Amino acid sequence: MDRLDEFRALQPLKGPRCTYELMELDPSDRAALDEAIQTVSITSKAIELWLEKRGYRWRYFAIARHRRGECRCTNV
Repeated sequence: MDRLDEFRALQPLKGPRCTYELMELDPSDRAALDEAIQTVSITSKAIELWLEKRGYRWRYFAIARHRRGECRCTNV
């Protein structure tokens, strides 16, 4: 048994289901969103506002969680 196995067993699953998976964007908007997420110079708040213009609500802190890989969609 590895010394860290007990720590690993106590770790919760990553956060809630990610809004990224739930949005039904058209392919060109999805491609733009994916590129923005990968671009460090574009803030999570700017992404939130861009999505609001398209009728979606994905809060900047949840976008930041997704960018860090701390949401469930990266855990599946």
